[in-house]
Amino acid sequence: MKESEIRPQQLFNRYLELAQKDIEIFFSDHSRFKEVDCPGCGSEQREAGLEKFKFKYMLCSDCGSLYLSPRPSVKMYERYYRESDSVRFWSTHFFKETAEARRQKIFRPRALLVAEWAKRCGAIPDDGGLFVDIGSGYGRVLDYLGNKGFTRVFGLESNLRYLEKSHLTVVCGKGEQAPFNGERFGAIFLIGLLSYILEDSKRVRLLNEIHRIFQSRSWRFTAPFRKLHQRLAGIQPDDSPSSNSQ
Repeated sequence: MKESEIRPQQLFNRYLELAQKDIEIFFSDHSRFKEVDCPGCGSEQREAGLEKFKFKYMLCSDCGSLYLSPRPSVKMYERYYRESDSVRFWSTHFFKETAEARRQKIFRPRALLVAEWAKRCGAIPDDGGLFVDIGSGYGRVLDYLGNKGFTRVFGLESNLRYLEKSHLTVVCGKGEQAPFNGERFGAIFLIGLLSYILEDSKRVRLLNEIHRIFQSRSWRFTAPFRKLHQRLAGIQPDDSPSSNSQ
């Protein structure tokens, strides 16, 4: 995959122009920023990483994550995602014009890998099973999972911009308040979602909800946040038969 296939230079340059303007509009007040520990493992040990657009990034000494600190407040982020021109451009132009390339180069391989892992781990029984992608966006991963052994596939998404354009079973809601009661899922998929949840209390609720909707001996596929899981909720993935992790 070439970067130009999913990120055409002219289109990306326009996005960067809007993003830099939005930085001044939404993130100019650094007095509202706060220092944070590594969002990946919770470590306080760090060293200076890099500086870009007046944002300072730290390099975690324990897990190697590069992260922003000090970072904007939750309310600053919420206003940015709700009102900024760059987010709007990404949704209405950038993503739309690169959708097919992203389907083939990103979402299709990602979905096939999920299906392969699920079968290997026994998350898809002979009579099928349920799959949910938490933070599913437009539901592109779901496009390729309908015929991979799952009885039904769901997306869970809170952004109305994505919901309005999805043609699949994408349910409106947030992971920390999953609107599933009787359903139990054999495979639960997240990509980078914990990176966007800034408050520890909400991360704990998300992890608790994931465990609530697990079926017996189900498997979880996440970004590598094992230490964070343990720190926030006392979860020990390797020791729990109902929450194995890959």
